[in-house]
Amino acid sequence: MEQMTQSAGARAQFVLTDAYAREMYRSIRPRVLIILGIVFFVPVLVYCITKIAWRALFSYVTGAAFLEGVSMWLAVALLLAYLVGFIWLLFAPRRRAKHLVRRMHELYGAPAQIRVSFLPDAMKVQMTAESPGISLAYPVFVRCLETSNLFLFVTREKQLFPVAKQGLLDVDEETFKKSIALKCPDIKRNWRIAE
Repeated sequence: MEQMTQSAGARAQFVLTDAYAREMYRSIRPRVLIILGIVFFVPVLVYCITKIAWRALFSYVTGAAFLEGVSMWLAVALLLAYLVGFIWLLFAPRRRAKHLVRRMHELYGAPAQIRVSFLPDAMKVQMTAESPGISLAYPVFVRCLETSNLFLFVTREKQLFPVAKQGLLDVDEETFKKSIALKCPDIKRNWRIAE
């Protein structure tokens, strides 16, 4: 009973840094796309490079134009599009994190100091001590992820609400996890395995 009372008043306070934002966006990045990108990288690369090499050899021997023919243009375009898309996917969390931190700095004039209070029926998030903040009822959340430094709450609309582990006040990580399990029984939780 004492844990329930203590966890009902759980609070967190932390500064949203670039490292936290990067970790937040990396944790929701679709890993399946990265795995598929790596798996298909070798066949696409081999096809395009052999096509380009054969065409370069043919052009050198016969004196024909290198980029002659539709298939040659398609091979070069496919290789470039694949590389650009894969690099964009890999570096998307870094870009999004820099954009978020820059936007918070523009809005509040300093790095955003997020204050989160876990009330009995809702989570209250404030960006500054003076702002009234927003209250989100627990059924709004569909997923809670745990990374090495964050607890990340995800809504149905894919909005992200981070809570830094080092910013937890009044409770430790295990008590916090139990509290979330009690307050959000239907939420999908991805907790890390304790080492």
